[in-house]
Amino acid sequence: MLSAMLLLVHVAAAGESPAQRVDLPFSVRGGAWTLEDSVRTYEGEELFALIDGGAPLHFEYGFVLVRSARYRSASGGVVAVEAYEMRSEAGAYGLYSYLSAGSGTPATIGQAAVEGTGFVLAWRGRQVWSITALDGAGMDSVFVLAREFVGSSDVVGSSLPIVRRFAGLFPEAREVVLFFGPLGFQKRAPFTPAGSMAIGNGLSALIPEGEVLMLEYSSIREAGIRYDSLLCALGRAGDPASGPGAWRVLSREGRELLVARKGEDLLIFSGPDRERLLALWRRLE
Repeated sequence: MLSAMLLLVHVAAAGESPAQRVDLPFSVRGGAWTLEDSVRTYEGEELFALIDGGAPLHFEYGFVLVRSARYRSASGGVVAVEAYEMRSEAGAYGLYSYLSAGSGTPATIGQAAVEGTGFVLAWRGRQVWSITALDGAGMDSVFVLAREFVGSSDVVGSSLPIVRRFAGLFPEAREVVLFFGPLGFQKRAPFTPAGSMAIGNGLSALIPEGEVLMLEYSSIREAGIRYDSLLCALGRAGDPASGPGAWRVLSREGRELLVARKGEDLLIFSGPDRERLLALWRRLE
């Protein structure tokens, strides 16, 4: 499941601590589940041997290592377990948010989790877990191992300031994804960024009016500079939308965007109905 710009300001670089090392035990629940083979560990660029094309995005989020194993039950069912360890809790949440977007329904495991057909994807602390049913195993087995390895948490969701601000502005948002670099941004942006664009950490999501991206900068002054830079990069082929803090532009792909400045953040809206986007921005001003 875990196989899956530009200037970057990494939100957690200054406060990172050594990654939590998690060992996958030989047996679980008194021997009800045992390792089918040895635990495999992939560190640094060894990740390419496990997921290849998805590895660069993991590095943007601060990948350290992953431990991979298969557990077999007494009845013969097999479940694959992957435990990804990241440099920071913010990076782990970011990776989880990207991988889980649109992939399942919420589950009460760890700080956040989703369940889908035959799998659970969960996040807790600096770890992201993928637990997948293989031969002869059902979802009951997946949940047993998910609760055993990930457990529950008194802290639910992310406490990052940008995540809280975003939730306050867009309480109905779905598939909220935190990104840290060019790969994450390019996969979520409603337009192709120019090579000279300065992109901060950000969030993207689906909202009733369409899509929204929030880009975070270090100050109101920097956000103003990046706002002007973004409009220039997009060609500024549009007109003021509502006062000096918002501009309506047409991307190179022909998509109409509403670019707005709010405090230290930039907001980029995209949707089929121009008037609904304008009405949304006026409510947020």
